[in-house]
Amino acid sequence: MSPQYVQPVGPQARREVSNGQIIGWTLVSLSMLWPRVVILAFWFFGSTLGKAYSSWVIPVIGFVIAPWTTMTYAFMWGLSSDRVSGIEWLFVGIAVLFDLWTWGGLQRLRGS
Repeated sequence: MSPQYVQPVGPQARREVSNGQIIGWTLVSLSMLWPRVVILAFWFFGSTLGKAYSSWVIPVIGFVIAPWTTMTYAFMWGLSSDRVSGIEWLFVGIAVLFDLWTWGGLQRLRGS
């Protein structure tokens, strides 16, 4: 008599991981890493972050929730005359879309 194999069910079940999922996880991970590295560099090596935000609370919340927006706003603040105006708001808006893409991509990858 030959042995019978039972497929595990639940958390023990093995899942196939496609190349697309690997690339997706890599892109989302990098999208979550690099803006935070830049925010830390702004904080350690310059005063741009402190000048762009009047309090430390907003950059900390931005570091956790919206790093692309926080980084871009501080960069645009330092790029011009200590304010964000005109076309610079377009870049901040694009950064908001990047933050939404990052969180949406994370939720999509968790669900698959």
